[in-house]
Amino acid sequence: MEITPSILTADFTKLGETLEEAVEAGINWMHMDVMDGNWVVNRTITFGPALIRSVRERLGPEVFIDCHLMITNAEEAWNQYVDAGVNLVIAHVEAVDDMDSLIKSLHDSGCQAGAVLNPDTPSSSILPHLANLDLVLVMSVVPGKGGQSFMPEVEGKVREFRAAIDKQIASGGRETKLMIDGGIKDHNAAMVAEWGIDVAVVGSGLINNRGTIAENLAAINSALGLSIDFLLTRASIQIIAMLALCRWSRNSGWLMRFARLYLMPLSKLLIYMEVVIISMFVLFLRVMRVLDLYSVNDLFYLTSNHILHRTSSMLLT
Repeated sequence: MEITPSILTADFTKLGETLEEAVEAGINWMHMDVMDGNWVVNRTITFGPALIRSVRERLGPEVFIDCHLMITNAEEAWNQYVDAGVNLVIAHVEAVDDMDSLIKSLHDSGCQAGAVLNPDTPSSSILPHLANLDLVLVMSVVPGKGGQSFMPEVEGKVREFRAAIDKQIASGGRETKLMIDGGIKDHNAAMVAEWGIDVAVVGSGLINNRGTIAENLAAINSALGLSIDFLLTRASIQIIAMLALCRWSRNSGWLMRFARLYLMPLSKLLIYMEVVIISMFVLFLRVMRVLDLYSVNDLFYLTSNHILHRTSSMLLT
């Protein structure tokens, strides 16, 4: 999974240095959040084409730059951002009247086209355009609304897009990328990678006063590496156990009968017990969340919800 920084948490008096620090840390994709003061709920104004042009001039042509347009007139203003040097324009499906026309205009100009949807917007608003999109961005917070935590309930939407994109690629279609933005940090990066995300936008988890960009990026990559190592180790153990059982069962009919009569029912009972316990834990945390009795990024909530999904998948298969 590729990491791209959102520059909104940067000190704009040192923006050039921050961007160069990101490039030196190995980042080759920059994410520009454009808000016009009208479309987002808190009426925030960030920056426009002039700053993006300066970023392009500072970083040169090798770095990939996208702009996430949280504006009311993307269909009229997109060319200003293309002229400023972006490689990809991402427009909100909620703010565009004719997405097909915008995608065609962007492609005709030599720019990649992306579509983004808010957490509450159904995936059906973008799926009809998927074949022509270079990127789909799923928001895991509401754009422009402060003090939010990562919204794990977008998992289903992400997995739906992942399945549709994989099917599209398998049939020879466009290799559309899948991006997520909002509340991504080292503690949940591995989880969204497992959902099928290709690119994660990271703001304060990457650009902050607690460490350098290289240090924060290393923490995220470390979390991703640990997740991959865990999955590979678990898969290896399962394969070895299966092969061993098959080999022993050829020479030991009693062992197969013993496993079928005792071990398999016991393991299934333990899995069901785990599902019940985790479900109760998740329900408790969700009730606490609704009652607003705590306000954290709730690592335990995310972890338990992830375990529940994985365990339920094991039961269903």
